[in-house]
Amino acid sequence: MDSASNYMERAKALREEYELRLKEIDKEAQEILSEARKKALNNENQIVAAAKEEAARIVGRAKAEMKKGNRR
Repeated sequence: MDSASNYMERAKALREEYELRLKEIDKEAQEILSEARKKALNNENQIVAAAKEEAARIVGRAKAEMKKGNRR
């Protein structure tokens, strides 16, 4: 009977350790996802800013070409 009690205690301890590890892994996964979201948002903002700059250059060149055409 004593060994059964020991097995039960050991099983309970292992289960608690397992559950703790799962919680730690879940927390780490959430941190990784949060960091990935931040990086993705930063990349998105950089891409949008670069696209706006390029669009402004294109509009500027188009306006310059229109002025050249009007002078002729």
